Amino acid sequence: LGAPGQRDLAFRIRTQRIVRRIFCNCISNYLELFTRPTLSKQAVLDRIEVRGVEHFEEAAALNRGVIIASAHLGPFEYLTSWMPTRGFELTIPVQKMRDDRMLRLMLEKRISNDVSFVPVTGFGAVRKILRAIERKQTVLIMADRAVYGESAIQDFFGAPARLPLGPVKLAIQTGAPLVGAFGWRNGSRDVVEFVPISFALPDHERGKRELLQALLLRRLETIIGDHLDEWVVFEPVWQ
Repeated sequence: LGAPGQRDLAFRIRTQRIVRRIFCNCISNYLELFTRPTLSKQAVLDRIEVRGVEHFEEAAALNRGVIIASAHLGPFEYLTSWMPTRGFELTIPVQKMRDDRMLRLMLEKRISNDVSFVPVTGFGAVRKILRAIERKQTVLIMADRAVYGESAIQDFFGAPARLPLGPVKLAIQTGAPLVGAFGWRNGSRDVVEFVPISFALPDHERGKRELLQALLLRRLETIIGDHLDEWVVFEPVWQ
């Protein structure tokens, strides 16, 4: 939002406006979680404008599985619902919640969207994710918050933040291409955009973790920076 020295009255007003919108968008996401199972596949497709689908199709055509790096941004329920409507099997690791009843409720609603959610509770979850890649499926991992797995302090919007290394590490380990997928609201239709990450680099550089990680972070900064009021992360990211 800006450097500390820029925090004048205009900055505070702008910040408050963005924060209010973040909470409103978070509530919209929960409403969509509960209403999405009542919609037909065609209704889901009519709701979404998909951009850059050729980047995902190029990755899927390699038949190695696909790693999708995403963020807690925009209409997440519609992003994950689009994949099954196109015949792609999708697996998503999720954070284990303190309240098991709430976790079961969330998974029950999301599983009804034909998506497999794997609570991250240990090596068993990792094996399920690796098996999904072996079966040439798609695995979606959130890249904007370190919740589980390996992480590192990285430069994010000009300040040190702890962020996950999982998407890049998994792509290099399995040979599956890495693609970014992000969504945001756009009036009556939501936008889902796929962006190249592995394929944005020359062949000989796609196995270099540092280059892939830096490119992924720049993608995150661009898309989040363009839609700050839809980034619904409510826990500290920066050190």
